[in-house]
Amino acid sequence: MRSVSRLDGVASGRNSELESRTIGRGIGPIADMSDESTDVVFVALVEVAPLAGCQLDPADFGGAFVRCYVMAETETDAMERIEVALEEDRFGLIDVEWCVDAASVEWETPDEPTATAMIFEARTSNAVIFGEFHTWPPE
Repeated sequence: MRSVSRLDGVASGRNSELESRTIGRGIGPIADMSDESTDVVFVALVEVAPLAGCQLDPADFGGAFVRCYVMAETETDAMERIEVALEEDRFGLIDVEWCVDAASVEWETPDEPTATAMIFEARTSNAVIFGEFHTWPPE
């Protein structure tokens, strides 16, 4: 299994080289950041496969596991937003390992810098933020 840190160029408008950046999608209206908002950051681990037109060439990559971070009111809403972002970036969703409120994640160090940064980015950008893609070759 090889690792592609994060993908660049899809939402940011920067170059399309693979490097340590995110694919971020603003899906839907900007979240209400007032105290009355019930949105929280959800984190999901999903298995995906690149489709034709994806930044990860299906000839070179059979699939990947990736963590996704997104603001949503419910787990169902979070998964809907993640599925839309994956589709827009030309990934097929194979499986959802888990999807939880990021505040309830107990199996990682709470202040791990990468997770903290992605949670902050999801909270402030209202985008679906993809973490590191752990890839494998096609069969």
